[in-house]
Amino acid sequence: MSLADLLVETAGRLGSKRALFWQERSWTFAEVLDAARRCAGGLAKLGIGPGDRVAVFLPNSPETIFVHFGVQLAGAARVPVNSAYTLREAAHPIAFTGAKLVVVDAARRPTAQEAAPNVPYVTPEELLRAAPLERARANDEDVSLICFTSGTSGKPKGVPLSHANLEHNIRGLAEIWEWTERDTLLLSLPLMHVHGLCNGLNGWALTGCGLVLQEKFSPDAALDGLARSDATAFFGVPAMYHRMLEASKRPLPVMRLWACGSAPLDRGLEDRWETAYGRPIINRYGMTETAMITANPVSAPRKGSVGKPLPGMEVRILETGEIVVRGPSVFAGYWGGEVDAATRHEGGFFRTGDVGRIDDGYVTITGRAKDIIISGGTNIAPVEIEEVLLQHPNVAETVVVPIPDPALGEVIRAVVVPRGSMTASVVTEWCETHLAKYKRPRDVRIVPGPLPRNAMQKLDRKKAKELYG
Repeated sequence: MSLADLLVETAGRLGSKRALFWQERSWTFAEVLDAARRCAGGLAKLGIGPGDRVAVFLPNSPETIFVHFGVQLAGAARVPVNSAYTLREAAHPIAFTGAKLVVVDAARRPTAQEAAPNVPYVTPEELLRAAPLERARANDEDVSLICFTSGTSGKPKGVPLSHANLEHNIRGLAEIWEWTERDTLLLSLPLMHVHGLCNGLNGWALTGCGLVLQEKFSPDAALDGLARSDATAFFGVPAMYHRMLEASKRPLPVMRLWACGSAPLDRGLEDRWETAYGRPIINRYGMTETAMITANPVSAPRKGSVGKPLPGMEVRILETGEIVVRGPSVFAGYWGGEVDAATRHEGGFFRTGDVGRIDDGYVTITGRAKDIIISGGTNIAPVEIEEVLLQHPNVAETVVVPIPDPALGEVIRAVVVPRGSMTASVVTEWCETHLAKYKRPRDVRIVPGPLPRNAMQKLDRKKAKELYG
């Protein structure tokens, strides 16, 4: 069964329902399926078939949804490429997965052409002009998506997720959140990240709910959209809830579900939100490698926890406190056989690298074993930023550490030991050229050095955090 079958089945029973809302336009489920089939036909015409990888380098838009399901209908695997990526960043997922085609809009076409000069590209508009393709054959274990996660070292690692992984994930989440076609979801999360893509978009296709899509998040746009629409559900990360709370105390419709994930939810924010809007934020826990692991039931939320395991998911705590998990949503292994020292399969379970406890069946996250920085719900690998900084001729040493931020949870501080003359503004300008905005250090500190190292002369990150965090 292909993930696209979720959309096919929903369109079969709710074809005339207004399904997708974008600015002043809307589409029925039948119209969405027709557009997806035309995208699949365009892909097939370009030689894309089962097993091929298609890089999708697009921002949130209806066309991104059409292309997403078109790739699935064609039997191929989608490789989401962050629409904010620079040339260097975009090149890696395209090349590493051996993508056969890049789907890109006009704004990102020059970046795609330079990042992958030997890979052909096509626009969504060109695909939509093709004759429709009903569906190519796909098996449950075929790869549906190859998402990239920062891991704990080096470049982002590819995470292949099968149709079965994603179907099990969304059916379990819909069950625990009592999610049905009577809901309407306002979604401003990016459709290249597991949170917005595997939860939001797949949940819409499964349940037949309405979907109000926004290009990107801003507190005013989200609040306005919620006030003007019939939305009953909203998905966000803690930083988004913080910014909406700070932006306005305006009245909002009674929402059935405020869902949160991708970063720790501060108890103070949780309390302030419930006081302001009358409903608690429902927390959940997952990773790119596992999709959703746990979620709080919508009818019985527990503050301070990330909920109970989804149906079919098994969670255990090792003696060290580390969380390990197994179940039908867990991926089989990193693309290309790569390994990660902190997150890996072992003894039939996947080691998450996170630390926590289980009380009365509810999982609480107490920390994380890995060095990932989580800023605004996005995982950022310090090593990737350090590698970019070390390419500057005047940077002798560098370490990236997190510093607390009330809105984003954590932001990035770059500590630089210069080689000769160096200013913070030079470092900032270098990062603006070589890193996506969300990866750029918020603060730069120039120090004389040397940076702390252990007996093996490896960078002592723990000490560095104590000194500079």
